[in-house]
Amino acid sequence: MFKKMCIIALPVLVVCVFLLPLLIGNLAKGQNGREIEIEIGKPQTAKAAMKIAYAKHFDEEDFDAAIIEYQRVISLFPESPEAAEAQFRIANIYHWNTIEPEKAIAEYQKVIDNYPNTDYAIESLIRIGEAYGRLKQFEKAQQPFQRVLDQYPNTAYVPWALLCLANNIYFDQFDPLQAKPFYQRLVAQYPDTEYAQEAKLWVMRIEVEREGFPAEQAIEIYRTVLQESLQFYHVQAAAQYTIGYTYLDKGENQQALTEFQKVLENYPDTHKDWLALTYYFMGHAYINLDKLPEAEAKFNQGIVDYPNNLWQENLRKQLQIVKSLRADATH
Repeated sequence: MFKKMCIIALPVLVVCVFLLPLLIGNLAKGQNGREIEIEIGKPQTAKAAMKIAYAKHFDEEDFDAAIIEYQRVISLFPESPEAAEAQFRIANIYHWNTIEPEKAIAEYQKVIDNYPNTDYAIESLIRIGEAYGRLKQFEKAQQPFQRVLDQYPNTAYVPWALLCLANNIYFDQFDPLQAKPFYQRLVAQYPDTEYAQEAKLWVMRIEVEREGFPAEQAIEIYRTVLQESLQFYHVQAAAQYTIGYTYLDKGENQQALTEFQKVLENYPDTHKDWLALTYYFMGHAYINLDKLPEAEAKFNQGIVDYPNNLWQENLRKQLQIVKSLRADATH
């Protein structure tokens, strides 16, 4: 088609030569690595191009096409503010939608390298830490969180990075005493944030575990946090989950199920990883009650409802164990 256009007339030839630098970059790679030629016709503005990409990404959930459209924004409007966002959105697709953490890390790094003076670059550091967490490279995950604290100390991202760092140490590396100072710093320096309110919950849990409080006393402490966090939806969900887990740890499986059900019913829009983890421990409660069909249903529901959660592997393993137990029981 390009040759035919150039043969028609000299003015057209001039146009073709002018467009050549743009056409060179028109081969883009989708999530499967295949090269796809972008149409020659282009939007007139970066905002218009982003609108097309948004539609592919969020409305149609055609992630392969969305990546191509975002790459188009970067190619056609490299100096626009939308270019940084487009690169960030590509990384997000790999991070949240297709769950390819290695690719996500590489794409977030492009944001940091090519758009270092944007908020997207700072958030990309946090997302890289999360991606390393998905890869279970927990010590490596700490580095980008710490980098936010060191290089961007006066930004709104600091309390978020503090919470991520502390949670990494506490929940992933099982070191509550090392995590506690970061939680305390968060509470002291950013007291009015949701991050600080969540940090309070984990400080209390660390103290409960260290002091060996009776389960009843621990539950009352967590219920207090629940009541004091009315304006912080996700903190309430975390507190409610912690109440359920405490009952489970105490051996009161039926009460644990009641409390876990409150997480699902009252906080359906909280973090999907929390909801998947709730199903995981509900399954364990049913196992403890020797109700294997119910346990199988909970593990399966966590898998089906939250296919991209961090607990997929654990849920699938437990599901297979329960299926084996049920099969053995029939012989």
